[in-house]
Parts: sequence; structure tokens; C-alpha cells
Amino acid sequence: ILQWDTLVDSSNMDPDRWVLLAEQIWTYYFNYDGFVILHGTDTMSYSASALSFILENLDKPVIFTGSQIPFCEVYNDARRN
Repeated sequence: ILQWDTLVDSSNMDPDRWVLLAEQIWTYYFNYDGFVILHGTDTMSYSASALSFILENLDKPVIFTGSQIPFCEVYNDARRN
């Protein structure tokens, strides 16, 4: 499991962070069969779209998942997702 030292609110994702995600996938490409990215829902579609172009023709799955309600809330959907 790879986790960024400073977590980023999904509303603050930007092209520089998309490139960082792609670089990390390429760095660990041969170590894993696929990649799962935990991402907030505010900009998940933008990040997934950007990575689909950056990682074009990647032969491994990259899966984005997230929850509508934060994990710290008593009734959340994080565990089910």
C-alpha cells in the first residue's frame, strides 16, 4: 500500500497531482497486477479521465473508488465501497 504523506482533498486535485499519480503507477508497474486509487468524489471523474489519457495503452487495470460520506462519520458508505 502506498499512501501520500499529506492527503489531498479531492477538490484540490490538479494536473500536477494527476502526473504524480501516473508516475507512481509507472514506478510500481511491474510489482502489481493492477492499481486501486482511493479518491474523493468531488473530482474523481476528472482524475480518472486525465489518467486514462496519461496512461493510454496501459495493460493493467487502474480502479478509482471512493465514498460519498467520509469514513469518520458514523453512517458512511466507505467500508461498503
